[in-house]
Amino acid sequence: MSNYLIIELSNCELMRKIENYKVSLLERTKRFGIAVIKISSQLPKNPAGFTVADQVVRSSTSIGANLIEAQENITPLLQENNEIVKILIATLKKLKSNLQFDN
Repeated sequence: MSNYLIIELSNCELMRKIENYKVSLLERTKRFGIAVIKISSQLPKNPAGFTVADQVVRSSTSIGANLIEAQENITPLLQENNEIVKILIATLKKLKSNLQFDN
């Protein structure tokens, strides 16, 4: 197996792991938000309890929104990374071809 193919396979494997991690993390943040909402309903029903519950629920559920926004921003970077790897592989192949031709 050539080094170029290994690089391409590694890149695909990395992308797959990132996708699995993103799904797992989204699911965990969703479960966390739901759990916090359930727990916050047990707080006292007075102004202090309402204030704390509101803040805790907003902060715990914003994790998922922040994660989604971060994932939207990283996807173009990963695509650019793939393009750069392909360019490097093509360059290495051309270099190897030129070196063999010169010998």
